[in-house]
Amino acid sequence: MGCLFLLKEIKERAVICCAYQWEGEDEVHCLAWDKDQCDKALLAKLVPIMNEADEIVAHNGDSFDVPWLRTRILFHE
Repeated sequence: MGCLFLLKEIKERAVICCAYQWEGEDEVHCLAWDKDQCDKALLAKLVPIMNEADEIVAHNGDSFDVPWLRTRILFHE
């Protein structure tokens, strides 16, 4: 699919929101936690998006963002 640019916001031990944009597209997409402030549904939507990417670009992505997101996803499994 191409390069995915990823930005996330966290709160203590949960993902509040995650914005992403595909390389070459103008639209920025945003996923946010639900009314109960649970990030499980957000992460369930994010997994197939991340899996579609050939590469992920994020500030501090290799050493924090992507490993932290993967750990949070495993927490909900």
